Amino acid sequence: RLGRRLRRRRRRRGRRRLAMGIKGLPAVLEPWCAPTHVNEYPGARAAVDAYSWLHKGTYACATALATGDKYWERTGEMAPYVRYCVHRANLLRHHGITPVMVFDGDRLPAKRAEEEERRRKRRENMAAGHDARAIGDSFKATNAFAAGMDVTPEMARELILVLKREGVEFVVAPYEADGQIASLAMTPRERGGVDLVFTEDSDLVAYGCATVIFKLEKSGDAKEFRLANMLAGPPCVAPASVEQADGAASTVAKVKKGPPPLNFKGWDYELFLSLCVMSGCDFLD
Repeated sequence: RLGRRLRRRRRRRGRRRLAMGIKGLPAVLEPWCAPTHVNEYPGARAAVDAYSWLHKGTYACATALATGDKYWERTGEMAPYVRYCVHRANLLRHHGITPVMVFDGDRLPAKRAEEEERRRKRRENMAAGHDARAIGDSFKATNAFAAGMDVTPEMARELILVLKREGVEFVVAPYEADGQIASLAMTPRERGGVDLVFTEDSDLVAYGCATVIFKLEKSGDAKEFRLANMLAGPPCVAPASVEQADGAASTVAKVKKGPPPLNFKGWDYELFLSLCVMSGCDFLD
């Protein structure tokens, strides 16, 4: 039961990570996110948001990082967050995809207020984790530490050293990785561009990336979003089940709670970007 609870918490944290940036954007994109597998992109060149993978990799060692008990340093093992990223990169390479790991660079001055608010929330979560650990509530402590975890430049450097050894291409962006990834996605392949993007941050859609892959699992399963599909009109509703009525089969459409998907038919990218900005983002409330 504890294992199932932890997995559910991790999935929820992953959804929260996806929700950073444009307010309400993940829910808008969800109807166009289709199940996929990395074996569907042989020969592709893909940009990867390295910090999003590093962040997910810290979940397995959040308590060790928060308490300073880095057991992997004593045993000479690879840090869990580095191992997580290397496994995912090798998974892509195994299926014929060339990963290009993109790291964050310096902090953006335009996001100073947002960054300070995130730091404040991380400090609160870390304090809550230490309080929970002091009273013996390890489950609550682990979740609080995971929510308060920050990927540091030192952790990124650890991964970069392994990527060099493994022969995996990487780029350190001048500022945030998002802009660099979008630039790669809009650059022709023959000039070093990429065909698709792996991330957990929905903002990459607002940046104009044509094909974005979310929620990559160790099995290779993921969710694919294509900007062109969204701008072409409302998503198709797939049949959910087949019921018998008077001996005849009848298809019943899947019913999902909440408002229907938005219809972007007739929109272009610039109009969609304006909607994202006016909804509130990291740069503007």
